[in-house]
Amino acid sequence: MKIAEIELDGINNKGGDNVISTNTAVNDDSENEIVTEEEILPMNTKDLEESNTTPTRKKKQIRSNKTLIKNQKSQTETAILNIIQKDISWKNSVGWRGTLVLTLIIFLILFYLYGLYVYSDFFNCSIEVCPASIFFLFFIIIFSLLFCYITCRWKEMMKSRLKFLKRRTYRSKHGLKKLFQTYTRNFGLHGKYYFYKLYASEVLEKTFQTYNFVTIYTCMFPYWFTLLFCVLYVVDSSILTVVMYKRTFTANKLISTGERDLQVIRDVIFDLICAIIPLVVPYLAYGIPTNINETILILLMPSISLFGKTRTLFKEALYTNADGALLKKQNQESHSLQRRRQSLYRLTISEKEARQQSRNFIKPVRIILFIIGLGHSLLFITIFFIQLNHGINLESHEKTCVELYTSNNYNESANIWKENGCVVKTPFCYSAFQPTCNCAYLSLESTDKPPVLDNIVNSMTALKRVEIINCNLKTLPKKMENLKLIAYLDLSYNQLTDFNVNIQEWIYIATIYLQFNNISTVNTVAVWKNPTLITLNIKNNPKLKISSNIEISMPMLKELDIRNNSMVLPNRFGKEEFPALIRLYLSGNNLQQFPDNFQTLNKGLSDLYIARCQLTMLSESYLAKLDNLLYFDARDNNISVIDSTFKNMVLLDESNMRAYFSGNPICKLDVDLQGSKSCEEMCSKYCWYKSDEVDENAFGCDAECNTEKCNYDQGDCTKSLKKIIRL
Repeated sequence: MKIAEIELDGINNKGGDNVISTNTAVNDDSENEIVTEEEILPMNTKDLEESNTTPTRKKKQIRSNKTLIKNQKSQTETAILNIIQKDISWKNSVGWRGTLVLTLIIFLILFYLYGLYVYSDFFNCSIEVCPASIFFLFFIIIFSLLFCYITCRWKEMMKSRLKFLKRRTYRSKHGLKKLFQTYTRNFGLHGKYYFYKLYASEVLEKTFQTYNFVTIYTCMFPYWFTLLFCVLYVVDSSILTVVMYKRTFTANKLISTGERDLQVIRDVIFDLICAIIPLVVPYLAYGIPTNINETILILLMPSISLFGKTRTLFKEALYTNADGALLKKQNQESHSLQRRRQSLYRLTISEKEARQQSRNFIKPVRIILFIIGLGHSLLFITIFFIQLNHGINLESHEKTCVELYTSNNYNESANIWKENGCVVKTPFCYSAFQPTCNCAYLSLESTDKPPVLDNIVNSMTALKRVEIINCNLKTLPKKMENLKLIAYLDLSYNQLTDFNVNIQEWIYIATIYLQFNNISTVNTVAVWKNPTLITLNIKNNPKLKISSNIEISMPMLKELDIRNNSMVLPNRFGKEEFPALIRLYLSGNNLQQFPDNFQTLNKGLSDLYIARCQLTMLSESYLAKLDNLLYFDARDNNISVIDSTFKNMVLLDESNMRAYFSGNPICKLDVDLQGSKSCEEMCSKYCWYKSDEVDENAFGCDAECNTEKCNYDQGDCTKSLKKIIRL
């Protein structure tokens, strides 16, 4: 026999023939109770009132009836909840929704781990040198802790929910638990003041979104892409406006739990879009890196929001499954008694919570949110139509920009705008309502006339990537330091004679290519004491020298290429000066004597090129410690002997290292090396592969292989002379 049948029969026997029970665990003394006193009276109360003429006796009888019904119904629900508690499993309790939330948390951990990998120079940069990496480390830790907490405590969380359904008035006596329960009752997902927390975070996110749109998104995306962000923000704010209007100015003031949960899910989706798209799209589409300050501004609010909402969504998945299991049992019992569930159990727990939360969400706050949502929508609708109008009248604006960048000697110079030099035009950068001639990515290659760059320092403040390659450029404009956001600079194959730019004012600069110019002087301190440079390529500038006593400090530098400059290295040139150095190219310089601490670089290097450096010997102790070396080029020196351990590494078939010794006496004197790959001629004395080989290290056009015998770097240099950013 079913539990409900036994207990409800007992109620009918004692209290009359037609009894309607109330909702789960009704508590007259609870301030959170919403159901009125009339709703919990038995159907035969009127009969009792008529049969008992004495008022006192009548009241006692009604009170007795109410108590009896509550006790009997509570016992029924407790028995149902006990059955549910015995059947707790991952499938029944967590379900696909909870599993999806856990998958999202894992994705976020991997996302922040990749961010740490990139912005800490691939885990080679300490927190002291790269303090911004703390941001990613912090969110890796808290999301990992959240994942561990959920996977270890989901059963306890489920039991806690069932315990709450049994005893709504339960209060822990433990201080911290009591404090946590107080917070949960008021500001948790089911708390009576939860809407204040939910919509306060919503308003804060809109503030950050607006700031990021004006100062970041419009400075890295073309106008047509920022139009999509406008649409996104309008949709988000319009939903808020409509919800607040309906729940403020219409008869139905109730915000249901379904609407609440849907708002949380929408927030999570919007947070993911706002966190990932601005970081991924510019780099993948245009090779424009996002600097660390912009990255933090982009990720800060979405990260905080996602941390709170993923935990909330998981708990809601558990609670929904628990409440659903209870509702299912109630429906089964009601069906067995041929009664409607509502007639026996009245309101569900979710309906009660919705009433409680809506009742405590006062009208003035709803009106304020309605105004904020409406204002935010109108703002981005206005921006949308201004930018759309710019797109419609684009031709007129293009003429204005061509005139701006036209030189007085226009017959002798190239117009950077007319030549389509601006790859990513950002007309609304820092100017949401008035288009300008700004640009985030400037690229010119192989123009007949040298470009005039005088106006870019004042008009192209959004520049992050600049490529002016093989354009007969002879001078740089003054105040190049004004380009504060620049991260990538390539001025290869020009006729520059100096580079006296204080690049330390470019606080985000990571890559500089100045190869194949006639540069004789650089801003020594700015270049050789730069804290952010990752790649520096100044090869084939024959007049460029480095002082022997120069102090070098380049903590982030991974790749240094100073080939074919006929220079002598300074006295200090080791791990202390280049703690992160991986690829070092010194070929074509005077290295008859290595610097004092040069051997300290050996363990970290993957590429070491010392061809044509007038070397007669290689230190045995140095070569033996090149543990991570993949490419070693020592061609066209006067080397007769090498360390036997190193030679065995070179000759070993399983070794991943590729060594080049052609043009040295050792290829004729050493029997083991004769006829080996290390002594074979390459397609040119500068290139590192043979004509019939495939270049496995291809990153754009390499000038050393840009010859007919090398098939113009296997076709890379026939398309463009550009290098490709590599990690």
